[in-house]
Amino acid sequence: MLGTFGTAEAQPGNAVGGGHLTAAVDAAIAYWESAFADPFTLTIEYGWFPRSGSTTGTHRLVSEGGTPHRETAGTIALDSDGSTIWFADPTPHEASEYSTFTEYTSDLGAGLMNVGREFTGASGFAIRHDLFSTVLHEIGHALGLSSANNAFVAEAADGDVDVTVPYAGASLPLNAGDAHLNLARALLRSSRPSGVRRYGSEADILALAQISQFTQVNLMPVIPEPSSLVILAVGLAAFAWRERRRTW
Repeated sequence: MLGTFGTAEAQPGNAVGGGHLTAAVDAAIAYWESAFADPFTLTIEYGWFPRSGSTTGTHRLVSEGGTPHRETAGTIALDSDGSTIWFADPTPHEASEYSTFTEYTSDLGAGLMNVGREFTGASGFAIRHDLFSTVLHEIGHALGLSSANNAFVAEAADGDVDVTVPYAGASLPLNAGDAHLNLARALLRSSRPSGVRRYGSEADILALAQISQFTQVNLMPVIPEPSSLVILAVGLAAFAWRERRRTW
């Protein structure tokens, strides 16, 4: 059982490519750990569940609190009802299935800022919807961009995230009525096309840093090679996130 989502299902047959959800989660955790070095604890439970319509994944906040105020536990459901045609990358730490990497910039009030990092030119199974990008996106919600998070609600009252450092004075626009960035190529935009892999842009990272008051921030995170990752406690629908140097 996974909270209000119910009972997790097996990985759907249309998630092809040779990878699995656990590998995507492991790589996404490593990526966000590279972005934020602040010590804290965040427990994420995850699994496959039917999602309605065009929904590929859903994050729900379970608990929050502390100083600074942050989410402390959450759940993530990935779509298993067949409406999402998944690419499950067996090597999500790299992007060899894509031919072109592009970075996008925009001036949001404090000079040019990176607002998008994406791979395109997918081949083979990668023309499908990228499971890794979706997991990276949903964990981003757990790191601060959640409409149930009181810190987000306070920051989003004026319709944007106001950046203090770096890029002090920049305003990151939000979608009206939900917890997504209104930036066309951002990882934390409300949707991602098939055949594309997105990583956290400077705008994505700064939005989370501002909401959750992270102070040890790396605007160019990387995913360590699998041999350097330390994985703890995995079940079909549960994963307690513990990083090797600190706890989130």
